[in-house]
Amino acid sequence: MAYTMRVSLAGTNALTSTDVTKYSIFADDDNVLIKQLSSGTENGQDEEVTHSLSYFPHFYAYGEISSGRFQIMTGYNLFGDFRAHVDSTKLYLTNLTGSDKDMRYFIFYDDMPE
Repeated sequence: MAYTMRVSLAGTNALTSTDVTKYSIFADDDNVLIKQLSSGTENGQDEEVTHSLSYFPHFYAYGEISSGRFQIMTGYNLFGDFRAHVDSTKLYLTNLTGSDKDMRYFIFYDDMPE
Protein backbone atom coordinates (compact mmCIF):
# COMPACT_ATOMS: atom_id res chain seq x y z
CA MET A 1 0.00 0.00 0.00
CA ALA A 2 1.36 3.42 -1.00
CA TYR A 3 1.31 6.23 1.52
CA THR A 4 0.43 9.83 0.81
CA MET A 5 0.47 13.12 2.67
CA ARG A 6 -2.11 15.76 1.77
CA VAL A 7 -2.97 19.19 3.11
CA SER A 8 -5.93 20.45 1.14
CA LEU A 9 -7.02 24.00 0.44
CA ALA A 10 -10.29 25.19 1.96
CA GLY A 11 -13.28 23.43 0.42
CA THR A 12 -11.35 20.41 -0.87
CA ASN A 13 -12.01 16.92 0.47
CA ALA A 14 -8.54 15.39 0.97
CA LEU A 15 -10.06 11.90 1.19
CA THR A 16 -11.51 11.97 -2.33
CA SER A 17 -9.87 14.68 -4.46
CA THR A 18 -6.81 13.73 -6.52
CA ASP A 19 -6.39 17.14 -8.22
CA VAL A 20 -2.95 18.31 -6.99
CA THR A 21 -3.85 21.95 -7.69
CA LYS A 22 -6.34 21.78 -4.79
CA TYR A 23 -3.61 21.16 -2.19
CA SER A 24 -0.96 23.18 -0.42
CA ILE A 25 0.89 19.87 0.16
CA PHE A 26 0.40 16.70 -1.88
CA ALA A 27 3.08 14.04 -1.70
CA ASP A 28 2.92 10.44 -2.87
CA ASP A 29 4.94 8.09 -5.11
CA ASP A 30 4.40 10.29 -8.17
CA ASN A 31 4.01 13.81 -6.75
CA VAL A 32 6.08 15.95 -4.46
CA LEU A 33 5.14 19.60 -4.25
CA ILE A 34 7.80 22.04 -3.17
CA LYS A 35 6.97 25.30 -1.44
CA GLN A 36 7.98 28.58 -3.00
CA LEU A 37 9.73 31.19 -0.87
CA SER A 38 9.65 34.06 -3.36
CA SER A 39 9.53 35.06 -7.00
CA GLY A 40 10.03 38.26 -8.90
CA THR A 41 11.58 40.15 -11.77
CA GLU A 42 14.82 42.10 -11.75
CA ASN A 43 15.86 44.39 -14.59
CA GLY A 44 19.53 45.07 -15.05
CA GLN A 45 22.85 43.35 -15.61
CA ASP A 46 24.10 42.22 -12.18
CA GLU A 47 21.35 41.73 -9.62
CA GLU A 48 21.25 40.15 -6.15
CA VAL A 49 18.14 38.79 -4.46
CA THR A 50 18.40 38.18 -0.71
CA HIS A 51 16.70 35.02 0.60
CA SER A 52 18.45 34.64 4.03
CA LEU A 53 17.68 30.89 4.30
CA SER A 54 21.17 29.94 5.62
CA TYR A 55 21.40 27.13 3.04
CA PHE A 56 21.61 26.80 -0.75
CA PRO A 57 17.95 26.76 -1.93
CA HIS A 58 16.54 25.22 -5.09
CA PHE A 59 15.80 27.96 -7.65
CA TYR A 60 14.92 28.67 -11.26
CA ALA A 61 15.89 31.82 -13.13
CA TYR A 62 15.11 33.00 -16.64
CA GLY A 63 16.54 35.81 -18.80
CA GLU A 64 14.56 37.62 -21.48
CA ILE A 65 16.08 36.91 -24.91
CA SER A 66 13.39 38.79 -26.87
CA SER A 67 10.07 40.41 -26.03
CA GLY A 68 8.14 37.85 -23.96
CA ARG A 69 10.62 34.99 -24.62
CA PHE A 70 12.81 33.76 -21.77
CA GLN A 71 15.78 31.41 -21.59
CA ILE A 72 16.58 29.38 -18.49
CA MET A 73 19.61 30.82 -16.72
CA THR A 74 20.05 28.39 -13.85
CA GLY A 75 23.76 27.62 -13.66
CA TYR A 76 26.42 28.54 -16.18
CA ASN A 77 25.14 28.31 -19.75
CA LEU A 78 28.23 28.52 -21.99
CA PHE A 79 26.11 29.43 -25.01
CA GLY A 80 23.79 31.98 -23.42
CA ASP A 81 24.04 35.54 -22.18
CA PHE A 82 22.67 34.85 -18.68
CA ARG A 83 24.13 33.26 -15.56
CA ALA A 84 22.68 32.49 -12.13
CA HIS A 85 24.01 31.00 -8.92
CA VAL A 86 23.01 30.90 -5.29
CA ASP A 87 24.69 30.84 -1.89
CA SER A 88 23.35 30.61 1.65
CA THR A 89 22.00 34.19 1.68
CA LYS A 90 21.54 35.42 -1.91
CA LEU A 91 20.63 34.55 -5.49
CA TYR A 92 22.93 36.17 -8.05
CA LEU A 93 21.56 36.99 -11.52
CA THR A 94 23.96 38.06 -14.29
CA ASN A 95 23.03 39.46 -17.70
CA LEU A 96 25.91 39.57 -20.21
CA THR A 97 23.99 41.13 -23.13
CA GLY A 98 25.33 44.63 -22.51
CA SER A 99 21.88 46.16 -21.96
CA ASP A 100 19.32 45.92 -19.17
CA LYS A 101 17.04 42.88 -19.56
CA ASP A 102 14.30 41.33 -17.43
CA MET A 103 15.41 38.37 -15.34
CA ARG A 104 12.72 36.36 -13.55
CA TYR A 105 13.38 34.08 -10.61
CA PHE A 106 11.67 31.54 -8.36
CA ILE A 107 13.26 30.52 -5.04
CA PHE A 108 12.03 27.43 -3.19
CA TYR A 109 12.49 26.20 0.39
CA ASP A 110 14.19 22.98 -0.76
CA ASP A 111 17.76 22.71 0.54
CA MET A 112 20.18 21.88 -2.29
CA PRO A 113 23.43 20.19 -1.25
CA GLU A 114 26.55 22.30 -1.82
